[in-house]
Amino acid sequence: MQARSTSFAQHVAAAWREGVTMAAYAKTHGLAASTLYRWQQKLRQTKATAIDAIALTPSPAKPEALEPTER
Repeated sequence: MQARSTSFAQHVAAAWREGVTMAAYAKTHGLAASTLYRWQQKLRQTKATAIDAIALTPSPAKPEALEPTER
């Protein structure tokens, strides 16, 4: 169950980052809007912020441009 809850928290965080409604995000990703709204409510009840939810999202790989260069 933990993996599933993390997954929905990541979807909610993604919708927050994209600045779209849960309904629009759900439609785009083939999810039930009611489920996303419920998870959004759960996150808000635990005083989660977008930053907290984003912390649950795995970090993307470092872009090569930010890699240190050898001299």
